[in-house]
Amino acid sequence: MSEIKNGKVKKVTPYSKPYAKSAKSGVEPDTQAYTVQFEDGTSGIMEGLINSAPVIIGGTYHYTESATSRGNTRLDIVTTPYVTKSIAAAVPGVTTADKVSPQLQKPTRTFAEAAAATKKGDPEVSVAPAKVSPHADLPDNKPRKGVVQLLKHTIETFDKGSTTKVKWYVTMEDGAKGIMWSDTVEDQPVKVGQELTYIHDKVYGDGKKITPVPEGSTVDKETMIMRMACVNSAIALLAIPDNIKNANYEPTLENTIVLAKYLEAHVMRSID
Repeated sequence: MSEIKNGKVKKVTPYSKPYAKSAKSGVEPDTQAYTVQFEDGTSGIMEGLINSAPVIIGGTYHYTESATSRGNTRLDIVTTPYVTKSIAAAVPGVTTADKVSPQLQKPTRTFAEAAAATKKGDPEVSVAPAKVSPHADLPDNKPRKGVVQLLKHTIETFDKGSTTKVKWYVTMEDGAKGIMWSDTVEDQPVKVGQELTYIHDKVYGDGKKITPVPEGSTVDKETMIMRMACVNSAIALLAIPDNIKNANYEPTLENTIVLAKYLEAHVMRSID
């Protein structure tokens, strides 16, 4: 095996147009090549998904170099059956808490032993039941708390390729999952280990959008929108000179809050 190197990515640019990795005819394009340059000057070509490079700028990776049939330098991220935490943390598009995934840990028995145990229903290799979030039955618009355990991202293209957004797949320690967005990979919306109070906003084909709300909030999104509308209405009413004169109300912050609460109570039908 080639020498394993370690480096920090300085620049990533598309090298080729999307192409089909399979040699079979009629296969849709699913792969794209990228030119990757490390801070030590090493550069080469890496394969990734379409509009989704296999590495991110600023990330540190273990990799190997090899020559292609055309004389170019090919770079490959190291992925072995057993790796250290530092290498596991450098797997493209994945950020984990200080743990090594079971798939990356050193195997304790041979393939044959594991296969035999599986046939017997050995609990050690049986598939564990999926973790169900304690908030599974909570309405989407109700705030809930979670601690970020895992982040993955892809680059999404809009407006016929003129706009790109980073789509983050977020997994909480309690098993809850959702989607967040950012303009760039560097503009990461949350961090692993961060405690977050959030609601589910929109629903996409592959998950629900996570929208952060103020810490300790117990108010759903619809109520927050309604209260903001009441505040805006109170400000508008207090800006009318005749209202100030007839009601003897000065446009102060305190009076704005009092009037907004009155409007909210009226909307909620708790007063006549």
